[in-house]
Amino acid sequence: MGAGLAASLARPGSNVTGISTIFPDLTFKRLQLLRELLPAARRVGEFEVPANPAYGAIHAENERAYRLLEMEPVFVRVSEASELEAAVEEVARRGGQVLHVGPEPLLFINAETILRAAQRHSLAVLVDNRDMLEAGGLISYAPDEDELDGNFGSIIDKILRGAKPADLPIVQPTKLELLINLKAAKALNIAVPQSLLMRATAVIR
Repeated sequence: MGAGLAASLARPGSNVTGISTIFPDLTFKRLQLLRELLPAARRVGEFEVPANPAYGAIHAENERAYRLLEMEPVFVRVSEASELEAAVEEVARRGGQVLHVGPEPLLFINAETILRAAQRHSLAVLVDNRDMLEAGGLISYAPDEDELDGNFGSIIDKILRGAKPADLPIVQPTKLELLINLKAAKALNIAVPQSLLMRATAVIR
């Protein structure tokens, strides 16, 4: 809605519907978990893709969440894959201690490039999905992907049966996953608190 694509979650209008990943709404909680894992972390790299229509709303939400937790985002804009390695280097140069990689398609399909560059600069990587966590991310807090897939399939089924997208509510997730990669933690000499491990949905060892 912040991008102006839908009038509301209940009645999106404009022949649009879909699923909400509520990623902006999770920013504050995600940063709280990061602080619990890395209490000394204050500066976090945030990649921004200006072509994303939600760019402005996400930027404002990030700034608000960081300010409330007395942390500082290191914003770096990227527009194409060839800029990613330099963008990771820029985060490190500006004192970033952690890199957050959001669910942007540009970032997701180039996850290996980003993770390799982050390793070179000893940056812990906060991610928003299981695939990137398994590829080398340290911690993820995001909607359950199986539920998201099921919601999406249900919407497609209703449209194929004749429903108008504008009349179908945008579905919000109800299940959230806390995932931790102990392999990545070990590589960075990070001791994961037991309190986090006990709350984790899954742990990669």
